[in-house]
Amino acid sequence: MGCHTLPGNPLSILLTEGVASSQKHGGQTRPVDNLSILSYPSRTTTCVSITISEGKNRQIRRMFHAIGSGVMKLHRISVGEINLGDLKEGEWRLLSEDEVLRGLGYKCRYLDSDAGKERGGVFNSKRKRQ
Repeated sequence: MGCHTLPGNPLSILLTEGVASSQKHGGQTRPVDNLSILSYPSRTTTCVSITISEGKNRQIRRMFHAIGSGVMKLHRISVGEINLGDLKEGEWRLLSEDEVLRGLGYKCRYLDSDAGKERGGVFNSKRKRQ
């Protein structure tokens, strides 16, 4: 159930307008791309799924604070096209060259020449020019 179906719901502001933030925190946010109410675990809490297309510092927390709500817990499932999959808190994995290019917009440059590619090796990346 998307919140846009609930007239008068403060969450609808996030979908239609975004929220104003100080210049220090990046200014006006863009409206969210998708917001769905997943459940109501208690009288005072609502579990939502939210998709945004920008990533300002603490943006989700600041957006919900601006509409008079708080955030108790956040769980990121992807960054751009990179899905975090089954990674647990504190775990990490190496990204493939394709994930770095498509998901983050960086072209990999291997530090140890072709040997790095064979080992999955160490690389440095620079933002590709558009």
